[in-house]
Amino acid sequence: MSSPPEVPLPGPPPSDPVAERVACPTCGDEVARYARRCRHCGERIDPTGEAEPVLAPRLLLAFGCGLVLLASVCVVGSIVATALWPNLLRAERLSNEREARAALRAIAAAQARFKEEDLDRDGKPDFADLLELGQQQLLSPLLASGIADGYQFEVAASRSAPGERWFATASPLASGRTGELSYATNHSGALWERRERPFPLDLDRCEVPADATPVESE
Repeated sequence: MSSPPEVPLPGPPPSDPVAERVACPTCGDEVARYARRCRHCGERIDPTGEAEPVLAPRLLLAFGCGLVLLASVCVVGSIVATALWPNLLRAERLSNEREARAALRAIAAAQARFKEEDLDRDGKPDFADLLELGQQQLLSPLLASGIADGYQFEVAASRSAPGERWFATASPLASGRTGELSYATNHSGALWERRERPFPLDLDRCEVPADATPVESE
């Protein structure tokens, strides 16, 4: 009687090539689990040591690179902002000063119209203050409020001769930051400037101080 055929026993499952790879403790690249030397950096590897997961060193490396990149961007941004900030402030001052000169010229035009058309209907051809010019809608509401574009404006007719003279000033709200120049104008239509010191509002003679400098036409 012949013996039954032998049935082959199932062998061990094939190994997963990915699971059999670990990270080199020196460079972090993948090597075979039981390799004795890293084929990337050449360092010896203890095959009996505890192997690190392959992904961990790479995540740490990526995280570290991200921090370095973020720090570099912050440093560069800080340098650029520091370099540009003085230029931005200067550009803002120049813009405010230009708007202040334009505002005083608009006030001069409004005064001429107010007197010529007797807009307050009092039968007297006289000049007005800032509030009256605003009420007659001869100026923008912002300018009529007395504060616009980093400057404070004051306008008044002469107390002794309101039908002949008037005076207006424009002073920086923060000297050196919102503007470096103060301005003044009056019934003559001329425009003056001076640095650092604001013009006093002369309500009698409506004249500018002797140290004022005439502003050339723009």
